[in-house]
Order: sequence, then C-alpha cells, then structure tokens
Amino acid sequence: MRVCVSAFLVTTTPGMKLAGVGRHMLSTLNQLSITDLGHHYDVFLKDDVDMPPEWLACPWITWHRIPVKNSRQRIWWEHFRVGVEAKKLKADVLLSLFVPLPLGCRVPMVSIAHDAFPRTNPDWYPPRKRVILDQMTSYACRKSKAVVTVSEYSRNELCRAYGISKDKVFVAPNGPGNNVRMLSEEEMEGVDLSKYGASNYVFSVSTIEPRKNMDGLIRGFSLLKEKYDLGDLRLLIAGAKGWLDSSIAQVYEESSAKEDIEFLGYVSDLELNALMQKAQLFAFPSYVEGFGIPALEAMTVGTPVMTSNTSSLPEVCGEYASYCDPSSPESICEALHAILSDGTKAKSLVEGGLERAKQFSWDESVKKLEIGLNFAVN
Repeated sequence: MRVCVSAFLVTTTPGMKLAGVGRHMLSTLNQLSITDLGHHYDVFLKDDVDMPPEWLACPWITWHRIPVKNSRQRIWWEHFRVGVEAKKLKADVLLSLFVPLPLGCRVPMVSIAHDAFPRTNPDWYPPRKRVILDQMTSYACRKSKAVVTVSEYSRNELCRAYGISKDKVFVAPNGPGNNVRMLSEEEMEGVDLSKYGASNYVFSVSTIEPRKNMDGLIRGFSLLKEKYDLGDLRLLIAGAKGWLDSSIAQVYEESSAKEDIEFLGYVSDLELNALMQKAQLFAFPSYVEGFGIPALEAMTVGTPVMTSNTSSLPEVCGEYASYCDPSSPESICEALHAILSDGTKAKSLVEGGLERAKQFSWDESVKKLEIGLNFAVN
C-alpha cells in the first residue's frame, strides 16, 4: 500500500509540542519510521521540522519537505495541494494526522480526529476557532472512508455529534509522549530540578484551555493545605506562562496557598520526565479528555495519579487512579489527600499503574491505525 500523509501541523519548535495532538503526530511519525508494516509512505510536512536521523534513514518513507512560510501557504497545501500530489503519486490512501482533509481529493482518505469538542463543548473555544475546527471535523467525518480516534469515549462522541456510523470509526489508543520513561538514578542526578524548588510536591502539566480545569486544581489544592497538615507540600504546574494572563490568575491570586503554587512555564522533555517521576503524585483533573496522555505518562514513570472520573480517563487509568469529580474542589481535595495520606494506597496505584501502562504503546497504536487504512482501501 502507498500512503500519502498530510503532516503540516507537525512542529519541533520548543514549547509548541506539549499538547496531546502535537505529541500524537510526532510519536506516530516516529513509530512509522521504525515499524515496517510493508507499506510505503510519502510524508508531506513543513521544511522547518527537525528531522531525526532515523527518520531520514527509513527506507519505506519518502519525506516531502515543503517551504511553508505562513498559515495561508499551509492551508493551501492542507486543503488543496496535498490531494493533488497524492493522486500524482498514485497513492492508495491519503492519511491526515489531524482533521484537515484536502477538498476534491480523488483518492480514499483517512483522518485522525481526537475528539468532538468543537461541537459538544463550543464554549471552550474562541468563536472563530470553534467554527473552523467544527467545520473541519464535520468534513473529515463525512468524507473520510475511515476515521481513526484515540479512545472508545471519543469514538462514541464523534458518532453522536457528527452523525457517522461506528462501523467506519476505529480506535488506536495513544502511547506515552515526550519519550517518557523510567529514568535511572544516574539520569535523575543529571537533571537539575533545584531551580523549580522541587522536593515535596504535587505535579501537573497543562495547556491553556478551560477543560483542563487548572482553576479547580488550585482551589482543591488550597483546600488541601487548609484542612490537612502537609508541611512544605507545593503544587508545581508546567505549561505556558500564559496561565498568568488568563482568568486563572484571579483564582491563583485569591488562593490561601498562593505561596506554595508555582507556574513553571515551558520545561524540556527530560525535565518534564524527571519532575513527573519525583512528584508525590500527578494531578490531572480535566473536565473532558479525548485520551489523556499525561495520565498515562505518570503511570509509566511510577507516579500515582489523581484524575477525573469523566470521559476517557477511567478508560486509560482503569482502577489505578484516585478519582475526583472535576467540578468539585472538595472532591479534588479529598482525591489528592487519599494518595498523600495512605502509603499503601499510593503503592498499589504505582504498581498497578506500571502494569496498566504497558497496555499502551505507539507500536500498538500504528498497528491499529493500519486497520483503518486497510478498511479505507478495501
């Protein structure tokens, strides 16, 4: 099979790849470069993407690096030109690593759609962005021969929101992102976390989106510090500094635990790995997630997880998490305390989480993606 891949949203710019969709695209390309499924791939992406040597050495991938200088040029390639190129190359199928599909494409198409949020939760987006994402997702669902998504939750939501048959929607769960793995003692010693004041802390990582519920986490952590004697316990939040320019700033300023909360801004992949591994627990109280890669990453490095009892998160964590109602700061507080106050429970979550995490890998993800590609062609 010859597969044309539209990957124009892939980026290796520092600080731009922490979000789940970005991690998914990079990890999928990386896995395709090391997993020989018997296909040939023509991957179209921007010419400013840093190409790892193993990508360039892969014999079954041809990389088409396109000079894209602005969003108008990217849109032209995503929505028009890549479909023409797929036809010229006599591709059997065109795969979009994110929802945009070319108009008028004359080869079968497969789109990866992570969620139905633009339609199910429109208030989470600026109006223009919501309309664009909703239209692109709707078009992808209608025109794709197969749609690939990341969880059963997202599969059900896409079918309900966009009126498509479950028969053409395939689930390919994520693996962990950012090359997260259990670091050795020697590797941990080589990472300087002193600048973050990292010793006894709850850790979280997030992008600036209402659904991530960082204000709820701050309120829950503040209650935790008020109700229980937890000494020097701190809350460290990795992610864009823009948090402090958002509505969360007010919640932070009013917090009784303000002095124990720190926004770290962008951190490198290695620092993120180390911060997660050293944390007392990882907090991820999102309202809704299409998959929830960070929760999987925490389990992968042996850190107990506190997360929401909603959407795909129980699907990822199973019984190996302390669950909360994300709409309730009191529930978040008690779910955090359940781990911090009970060493036996924390140990069981760590041990079970390590085993659970082994069920998710990028190798399995691309093999399940292949099922969608084969369905589209046949």
